[in-house]
Amino acid sequence: MDIKEIMTTNIVSVPENTSLKDIAKKMSDTGVGSILVIENNALNGIITDRDIVTRGLASDKDINTLTACDVMTKNVITASINEDLDHVIDLMSDHQVKRIPIMDSNEVKGVVSLGDMSQTYILEDDAGEVLHDITEKSFNQ
Repeated sequence: MDIKEIMTTNIVSVPENTSLKDIAKKMSDTGVGSILVIENNALNGIITDRDIVTRGLASDKDINTLTACDVMTKNVITASINEDLDHVIDLMSDHQVKRIPIMDSNEVKGVVSLGDMSQTYILEDDAGEVLHDITEKSFNQ
């Protein structure tokens, strides 16, 4: 199955200088667990709700001064829009991520999450297996 069949195409993004508070509000307003950081049409990072807690709220820094650039993951694991689902599952498992931006050349076309997989065409057992692999690798490091 092609990844474009299950990816979410409603991309939620912010520029690098967006405040942590504005990022959290945008996540809440749009009902997403991650936001892409896009500057000049380039994907520069991704921020998850967990990043806000661990790199923002739990840090010794003043949360009122933190921006997307301070809490984002910079080396984003991506997949091509032409990839099949099995390859994206392998990427998620190998890199311990639950969301992967989908690219066409250098442009973000969508995002695939474990939730997308479990709610669409693949069996919940497959999504559960990927989640287990990701979780197991995270705890064993």
